[in-house]
Amino acid sequence: MIMSASIFTGCTTDEATLVNAFEKAQTITSEKTYTNMSVKVSATNMSDQEKESLNEALPLINSSKIYVASEINESKDKTANQVEEDMDMQLGGMPLNMKVWANEDLTGTTPSINEIVKMPQTVTDNLPTQFKGKDYMVLNSSDMTSASGAPQIDYSKLMIFSQQFQTELTAFMSKYVAQFNPSGIYITKVGSSNYVQDNKTQNEDIYELNLTDSSLKDLMHYTLNNLASNTDAVKIVKDYVSGMASIYGIKDTTELDTITNNLPQEILDLNTKLSAIDNLKILGDDGIKIRYIVNADGYIVNENGTAQFIVNLPSIIKLMGQTSSASDPTGIYTINLYFDTAITNINGTVLISLPQVDSTNSFNYTDLIKASAEQATVNNVSPQLMIKGALKK
Repeated sequence: MIMSASIFTGCTTDEATLVNAFEKAQTITSEKTYTNMSVKVSATNMSDQEKESLNEALPLINSSKIYVASEINESKDKTANQVEEDMDMQLGGMPLNMKVWANEDLTGTTPSINEIVKMPQTVTDNLPTQFKGKDYMVLNSSDMTSASGAPQIDYSKLMIFSQQFQTELTAFMSKYVAQFNPSGIYITKVGSSNYVQDNKTQNEDIYELNLTDSSLKDLMHYTLNNLASNTDAVKIVKDYVSGMASIYGIKDTTELDTITNNLPQEILDLNTKLSAIDNLKILGDDGIKIRYIVNADGYIVNENGTAQFIVNLPSIIKLMGQTSSASDPTGIYTINLYFDTAITNINGTVLISLPQVDSTNSFNYTDLIKASAEQATVNNVSPQLMIKGALKK
C-alpha cells in the first residue's frame, strides 16, 4: 500500500515519469535480476527475558546476507512462463543455498504449474528417512489439487480472469493516477548519468522516493480517504472478489457481497483506527529512501534503498489496550533494511533449463506432508511442527 500510494501520485512530472516506468515494466517478457539484501537490528531497554532470548540471535541476524539471482521468460499474454532463481544466503556464518525452477502453462485445457526446489543439504538431512539423499523437492498443480483439503481451482477461469482483470487494472490505474494528488511530494528526480555501451552513449535518469514517519502517515490517511470516495476503486475490488469466488467455485457469495458493498465505510473505519498510531513512531529518522534508475527506453534497470522501522513494544502493547504485566517485553527495536536490485537483459534472450527429476533424486511435496502427518500421529505432534523442526535445525 505504501509503495502503490507513493508512486501513483499525480502531482509532479517526476512521479508521473516513474509511474510510466512501472507500467512499462508490466510489458517485459524476459529479464534477469540480481538482488542483495541484508538487515540490521538494534535494541534498547530490553528486559532480562528479551536479552536472554535475543543476545545470541541478534548477532546472527545482523551478519546475515541474502543474494538472489533470477531469470524469467514469459509470454506476452502472461499465460505461460518459466523462472529460474538462485538464492545464496548467509545466515550467521552458515551458508544456505537453494535453487528454484518454475514452469507455468495456462494455455491448455488442463493448465500446468510445476516447481522444482533444490533443497539445502542442512534441511534434507533432517527430513524423514525416505527423503534423505534426494536433492530436489517437486510441487505440481495436479498433486496439490488432489491432496486432501486442497482448494479446487478452475484454472480455465483463472486464465480468462487474469487476462481480463489485467486489462481492467491497467485502465483503472491510468485513470486513478490523474486524480490522486496528495499534498506532499514523495518522488523527485535527483540526477542523470551517462555511460558507453556497444560504442553508444546511454542515458539514465535517477529518481528517489522519500518517506518520513510523518509523511508516511499523511500518505496513508490520504490514500484511504481517496479510495473510499473513488467509485472506480470500489468497483475493481468488487470485480476481483467476484472473479476469485468464481475461480474457487464459491457459490454462496452473500458474505463476500456484504463485505464489498460495505467497502467504502470499512475503509473509512480503518482510517479512523489508524489515527491511533499517529503518535506511535513507525519509521526511524532515516525513514524510507528508494532510488530508481530509469534507462533511455523507459525501463527501470536498478532499484536500491533503505528502510528504517521502529518497533516500540511497550507503546504497541499499550495501544492494543492489553493489561500490562511484569513479563511484558520492554524493548524498543530499530530495524534497518537494505536492498539493491539490478535488472538486465530486458526482453533479451533468456535460456532456462529445468533439471531432470525422477524417484531417485527427488521427492514430492505432498508425499512429504503425508509422511509427516503419519509420523506426527505416532509421535502425537502436528505435521507443521515436525517440518518446522527440520527447518529450524
